[in-house]
Amino acid sequence: MGSCCQGSSRSASTVATKVGSVPGASTDRSNGWFSFGLLTFLAGLAMTVTLAVNLEPPPEPTRTWIHGFLALLVGTALLVFGQAIYRGAFRRKITLESLFVVGTLGAYGASLYSTVTGTGHIYYEVVLVLLAIYRLGQLLSGAQLAQSGDLSREIPGLHSRVLTRVGDGWIETEISKIKAGDVVKAKAGDVISVDGIIQRGLCYVEELSHTGEPFPVPKSEGDIVKAGTIALDGDIEILSRVNGTEREIDRLAESLTNTSPSHVEELAQRILDWFVPTVILVSIGTFLVWGVWFGEWDAAIFHSLAVALVACPCGLGLAIPLAARRGRARLYHMGFRLHDANLVERLAGVTTIVFDKTGTLTHSHIALRELQLESNAPVNLSGFLSAVQRRSSHPVARPFWNLDQDTQVEDLDILPIPARGIEATFRFEQQRHSLVIVNDEGLRERGLEKLVEDPCKCDRSSRRLHVLFDREKVATALLEEEQRSMTDHVLSELKALGYSLGVISGDVAIPQGWSSHLDFFATGISSQQKGARICQMEDSGSRVLFVGDGLNDAEAVKEAHASIAMVDASTVTQRLSSASLVHSDLTVILDALKVARETGRRLQRLLYFVLLYNGAGMTLAALGFLHPIAAALLMLGSSITVLRSV
Repeated sequence: MGSCCQGSSRSASTVATKVGSVPGASTDRSNGWFSFGLLTFLAGLAMTVTLAVNLEPPPEPTRTWIHGFLALLVGTALLVFGQAIYRGAFRRKITLESLFVVGTLGAYGASLYSTVTGTGHIYYEVVLVLLAIYRLGQLLSGAQLAQSGDLSREIPGLHSRVLTRVGDGWIETEISKIKAGDVVKAKAGDVISVDGIIQRGLCYVEELSHTGEPFPVPKSEGDIVKAGTIALDGDIEILSRVNGTEREIDRLAESLTNTSPSHVEELAQRILDWFVPTVILVSIGTFLVWGVWFGEWDAAIFHSLAVALVACPCGLGLAIPLAARRGRARLYHMGFRLHDANLVERLAGVTTIVFDKTGTLTHSHIALRELQLESNAPVNLSGFLSAVQRRSSHPVARPFWNLDQDTQVEDLDILPIPARGIEATFRFEQQRHSLVIVNDEGLRERGLEKLVEDPCKCDRSSRRLHVLFDREKVATALLEEEQRSMTDHVLSELKALGYSLGVISGDVAIPQGWSSHLDFFATGISSQQKGARICQMEDSGSRVLFVGDGLNDAEAVKEAHASIAMVDASTVTQRLSSASLVHSDLTVILDALKVARETGRRLQRLLYFVLLYNGAGMTLAALGFLHPIAAALLMLGSSITVLRSV
């Protein structure tokens, strides 16, 4: 019987929120343990008395007094402690509480019949044992749900109190009482509790929980801040733009709480919908077979009670949903924001992993790999390039950010050359100079075709720019995408785990060092071609995980079995993906796949255990091999077992 699954018609998330966040939950748990202890004591007392009465019935009027005392004691316990069972049972559909109703009323009714007629055995202790088990199930499931189900409690600032301005002073109040237009204060080190605009003060703000950005961001008057971020080194006053429960973190908490059930959870629920009626029918069938067929009505009551008591759908009603939610929770803590409740299951079935390159395995910006100087290059060339870069956001200037400290120049003027590069003029040591940075086409247009054809150390993973100083070529800049720090490690680990790896990119350059890890790659691929390639892989039997970031990855994301959008992905790609990352750490993809495999195996084990245990237990009980008390204890043991395995 589902002692740990009471009220399963409610979602596990709803129960988790109630257990984990409602004020007074700690007091309720204390009262619950007290009532469980009291019921256990009464069950032990009733068991001792019932055993003596059943073995050697006492003479009248002692028998009447003992039977009356037990009937009154158990009836009172049913009224006081059985309310939750009967409230849960009398819904529009059959629930797990229905099994407890069958067990408690069956045992109490059979005992009353024996008390009144003076024939047969009494089972008053069974009622108390069931009430104790149900209460223990409430406590265990509540604790497990609070531990595993309530992801929202991990969101900084969600339930915090806040200092709000009242007149000329400040008072502490609940965040739920804050309205748009209120002014609140966040002190240095505090978690900011509202979405708003800084009215006074300045500080560094850590936005890691929202953006994944590890470096604090300077904020001052007029800047926007969000709840859940941290004011690191200064006090700030914030004008709240929304009510205290309408913040972005509230919407995030709601999305986590209301996550749709995954396929395996839906399967467990479908089985559960049939389980309770099946148990009741088997129990009734056992009663009729033993009573009508064999003529043993006392044994009929005895064995039908055992059938109802041994049944344990706890794995279906609680353990499987909790295991699925715990898998999603672990991904959440890694930095994934799930858009598909089935992501854990999908990742568990992945056989092929395909990456986009730029912005995924590499950073989206281009870095200077090597500056090849000509013999006529000026001594201060690096300083000139750095000076130009620090005053220009043009793409051809940006790669020179990591050169030496820029040389001080005067009257610097920078003009873009569309689709070619930039031209800068400046004064240095009283002389006017020009510095041109252009691509191959820009060099050709200046009549320097021969210089374009000059050999350079340029491979497929690099690009090049040409530097002209006073109209003479003085250097060739070899550029390359900066590979993410853990790319090689992640690729090698994924390969070791047996995944087929590939890169499909709209770019034409693939770093040579990746060749040992990749089973295939394709370059110069359009968005539609990416989607078509992924579709072909899926049709051939592969289960593809696609990881990308750009708008040109949207088609591939849509066609893949599972997909992950990187932190800077386009809005369209993020919305189409199974999940998006809030940071750029690729190692979490490796960890997520391991978690998915582990969770998938755990869910399978739970499902098999529940079906095997209940099939065997109900069969033994129906055949008369289980005492009702033993059946109830077996059910409790199995409930605890499946919960501990989550």
